[in-house]
Amino acid sequence: MWQKFVGLFKKSTKVKNQANQIFRTNAKLKKLITDLAEQRSKYIGGKFVLNFAEIGIDGKKIKNIIRFEARDFDASGNRIYDMVYNTVSGKTIRAELKNWSKFYPETIRDQFIKDLNKMTELGELKWIFNKTSGISDSKMLKEKVLEALRNDPLKRLENMFDEAGVFSKKMQSIFDVEVDNAKDLLNILDDNSVFEEIFEITK
Repeated sequence: MWQKFVGLFKKSTKVKNQANQIFRTNAKLKKLITDLAEQRSKYIGGKFVLNFAEIGIDGKKIKNIIRFEARDFDASGNRIYDMVYNTVSGKTIRAELKNWSKFYPETIRDQFIKDLNKMTELGELKWIFNKTSGISDSKMLKEKVLEALRNDPLKRLENMFDEAGVFSKKMQSIFDVEVDNAKDLLNILDDNSVFEEIFEITK
């Protein structure tokens, strides 16, 4: 598979060099390499993952990569994160990386609502978007995320707030304010200081 990847993308010197470097030091790259070699859409996403692994975001470099394609399967929902890494300060981050030329509301609804259940503190889970023509800045990204959550025909966010108040208490412990319903939570996410702790966009 590695030879197939190198042969298919032999002109992409920068990506190949990044993959070679990470491949030697991290045994969890097999799935990422498979995706890179499989089809163009996965290649575009995989290339962004490799670039992020090398340079981080806004000059904040990654100290070390713990795992690619990290599985997190439990009662709160099954998720696979693109990368788990440590920051220079020692914080462990689970990262979902997106290189979207257009926005996919259903992916936000499905994956992010699961993420809310898995979070224990603000900033431990990041959605990192590559800057593209379809998602050009943080303001646009926030508008699209909040719109996707508000306009869910299945009302998944509303349904998270059970009568026993378990989810409400969990959200309160993360955001340090009362969160009684979906509207409260959306108002919290509308605060730039909160939103940008979860969602980031490359510059």
